[in-house]
Amino acid sequence: MPLKKIIMAAAASMFMLGSAMATAAPNFKDGLWEITVNMNMPGMPAMQPRTIRQCMTQKDLKDPRSAMAGKPGNAQQNQCKTVDYKQNGDTVTWKVECGGAHPMTGTGSATYNGDSYTGVNHLKMNEGGQAMEMTMNYSGKRVGACNK
Repeated sequence: MPLKKIIMAAAASMFMLGSAMATAAPNFKDGLWEITVNMNMPGMPAMQPRTIRQCMTQKDLKDPRSAMAGKPGNAQQNQCKTVDYKQNGDTVTWKVECGGAHPMTGTGSATYNGDSYTGVNHLKMNEGGQAMEMTMNYSGKRVGACNK
């Protein structure tokens, strides 16, 4: 699998995890969120930050772990599961294990402040016999109400 596809699969999984984790924090408001991810891989050129917008509703807030299963149509997201999920005040930590053709493991944490949050994910994978690591720093901010 080309490196670009690996990075995109990891990024998609972590966008989903980062935004889903936000739903668990007690100091988190529903609405439209803008999430920016900065990805770093040792030995690779710096990558441009990626930003997405995602609507998080009260329904999503009720069971954050169900949101982590991913959306239909993305096989990598659907094969990731969160383990060792912990919440301490406004900070959550977790481990993630992804199976499938390109398995990966990782850890993450996020701290919330009502209309914003910051966090980090550390991922490890093995592609073609080569160990690869990736760090993703992200931030989210509530930008308004969701469009219906």
